[in-house]
Amino acid sequence: MALLRGFSYSQFRGAFLGVFGPVQVTADLPSAPANGNSTVAVTVAGIQVNDILIGVFPTTLVAGVSYSGTVTAANTLSLVMENGTGGAVDPASQVYTLLFLRPKMA
Repeated sequence: MALLRGFSYSQFRGAFLGVFGPVQVTADLPSAPANGNSTVAVTVAGIQVNDILIGVFPTTLVAGVSYSGTVTAANTLSLVMENGTGGAVDPASQVYTLLFLRPKMA
């Protein structure tokens, strides 16, 4: 008998209520130092504390810079820019497209 690891497709699909988004927000992240990060709180109507951010798509991509985030309260996302370059990065205000998964909690 083979040992199955991880989720099967039906188990994965059954673990979530669905996708929330895509949602577009405008944010102006502060400057991030070399090999550092910066964070800004963004209002996103409709997100819930247990939602999982699975994608952040900025209008302008910068080599060596990645984005992530955590839902810190209802309707509030802590958006993080991680700068992996050797110099400071200060992006202009731009539109970010966000995509969330909403897990089943019971």
